[in-house]
Amino acid sequence: MWDLGRQLPDYYGEDPAAMTVWKKQDLKKLAWEKFDNTDIFFVKVSDLMSIVANTPHLQNIRLSVGYRELLESESQVSTFATSQKWRGDPDAHRYHGFAPRNKYYLNGEFVGEDLPVLSQTSKTPFPEVRVPRRGLVQVFPDDPEYSRICMEQGLSHLVKNRQSSPYSSSTEMGSSPTSQSMSLQARATMNGMNGHLEPDLAKEEAASINGGSSLNGINSPSF
Repeated sequence: MWDLGRQLPDYYGEDPAAMTVWKKQDLKKLAWEKFDNTDIFFVKVSDLMSIVANTPHLQNIRLSVGYRELLESESQVSTFATSQKWRGDPDAHRYHGFAPRNKYYLNGEFVGEDLPVLSQTSKTPFPEVRVPRRGLVQVFPDDPEYSRICMEQGLSHLVKNRQSSPYSSSTEMGSSPTSQSMSLQARATMNGMNGHLEPDLAKEEAASINGGSSLNGINSPSF
């Protein structure tokens, strides 16, 4: 009932994703009370879906059918255990030892189901691309201490690859004022100043980068 209401526009009056947990529980309880007051009967899923296909207000709505087993005796109430009859199904192996989950139907046609997802495991850590770090923060090649940190952390091959690259020297020597100013802003953020430099330091670095002028030839404003 709850899933049906989520697919109907403005059925709950607001976005279900923005509701509080308590409001969701109240709506689910109210939906169950309405369902419990109806004449409940048992019917095959195939028979129900044949009716859904010919019911206008249920068309283009994805229906989920959950697997549940009824208790066979009162003794199962205290143990919360069922007989797990699904294990006798011929295709039970595809659940990998778990109970069946939801199956989904659209306009009476089966469109999918929830199945366990396989994951890769390993007794040893998976290989990773190591990068130089200052604490937990990655150090990038444009950092002045990049080479030193690489050597200290056993990543000298990164420095050698960087030196052998035909673009590394030209990039460093011919970096534009725009890229330098971006680097300046990045350093300010890393220093914990929230992007704001100390006034005296900002004036000195701005003067050294732009030569006292901005890109448009206008004197740079004071910080």
